[in-house]
Amino acid sequence: MQATRSRISKTEYISCPSCGRTLFDLQETTARIRAVTNHLKGVKIAIMGCIVNGPGKWPTPTSDT
Repeated sequence: MQATRSRISKTEYISCPSCGRTLFDLQETTARIRAVTNHLKGVKIAIMGCIVNGPGKWPTPTSDT
């Protein structure tokens, strides 16, 4: 039932693969987040480590567009 998403009974973690652009230890950070949020059932938590996928990825809107 968990796999078909008809009943979510666990916390789901979505994490990007670590690469050269990650500026911190993604595996350690993910483990620390899991340790304090594992009791949250039915929640999806995304953990992004890449500066490309973070704030500032998109250009600031301007009035000329």
